[in-house]
Amino acid sequence: MVASLFGLDQAIGSLQIEVLGGPAALAASSRTFNSTEAGSYGQRIPVADAGVGPEAVISHVDGSDAVRTNLGLCEVAGAALRVRCTLLDHHGRQLGEPLILEPGPFELIQVDDVFAATGAPPTANCRIELSSLSGAGDFIGYASVVDAVTGDAICVPAVALAP
Repeated sequence: MVASLFGLDQAIGSLQIEVLGGPAALAASSRTFNSTEAGSYGQRIPVADAGVGPEAVISHVDGSDAVRTNLGLCEVAGAALRVRCTLLDHHGRQLGEPLILEPGPFELIQVDDVFAATGAPPTANCRIELSSLSGAGDFIGYASVVDAVTGDAICVPAVALAP
């Protein structure tokens, strides 16, 4: 769709689908992938119909020589937003320094290798806590946990924390 509808070979971003003229049955999905000599390795990206802010968590976050974790954050309400992203180990101890991300309206930001970006040591079984600091926007978030050998990945969506 990116190539046929928008004329792009590659793109990073989000796509907002709006049905004109009232409700309609609609199905959508997305797959992002790496092409290799052995085939393509990819992941399905779930559709989001609402944000998960102001507080959310992403589990199943790992960093090592065998796997890296990318962090994605997308504003979904059409307003600017400032979000603190804190990497925590399985005991709840902070790893590295929190990232402050500021997506504009409907903007997607992806941080490649969240462990390197935060200055955290490679650690297994972690989580990322997302917290709105300011702005009227809302967000969705995800971790893309990528196998370092094959490029195969899984998508772990952020889950809203109960108020």
